[in-house]
Amino acid sequence: MADKSIFIANSGANNAMRRMAVITNDLANANTTGFRADFEKMKSVPLGNNPNSSRTYAVAESTWSDFTPGPMITTGRDLDVALSGKGFIAVQSSQGDEAYTRAGALQVRNGVLATQHGEPVRGTNGIINIPQNANKIVVGADGTVSVQLMGEKDMVTQGQIKLVNPAISQLQKGQDGLFHVASGGGSVQQDDSVRLLSGALEGSNVNPVDTLTKLIDLSRRFDMQTNFMKSVESNDEQANKLLDVQG
Repeated sequence: MADKSIFIANSGANNAMRRMAVITNDLANANTTGFRADFEKMKSVPLGNNPNSSRTYAVAESTWSDFTPGPMITTGRDLDVALSGKGFIAVQSSQGDEAYTRAGALQVRNGVLATQHGEPVRGTNGIINIPQNANKIVVGADGTVSVQLMGEKDMVTQGQIKLVNPAISQLQKGQDGLFHVASGGGSVQQDDSVRLLSGALEGSNVNPVDTLTKLIDLSRRFDMQTNFMKSVESNDEQANKLLDVQG
């Protein structure tokens, strides 16, 4: 004999574990440039899809990101850029598709402008190549990348970073930490209104204290659900013993 409540408690414990995994990842990225905190959207589902049921499951519907801006950190480094307001930097993911990020700690890797994780930055006309003899690299507010070659005085334009401002509802964070257009919707058009601030980075928008508090609360909820399951199991065992005696 098994009470259906044990399945409800099991559902709650599983969802608490999922939410703890999301929050733990947030905490781990509290100091990651341009990181956006995640949260899970939950919904209640009646047991057996019966709308009149007194028992309901807590089900994770989807994972969303918090797009609240993070703090601006001045670095003075030429290749550090922060988005001034809304928008994203377009990059090429490891899968070859276009993805988006607000992490502006750029670098030169294998002769191309790339993110700190090595994803090539996409320009309005393709990947932005940086000459080996570049002595100085400057990124303008509109994303224009200019270089000064060794022995030269004038700056030479190498390309323009593709800056976009898609609707937040279009984006979904991937396993790579980059944002992708949901449901394979392709790429987003350049938005000339998006601006960069050179010599600065946007920090993570994770609030460590608030996030840790949520993690502790979820841990307590998980313990409550597992203890409840143990109580139900114990009650079922006692009930079965009584039935055996009466039989």
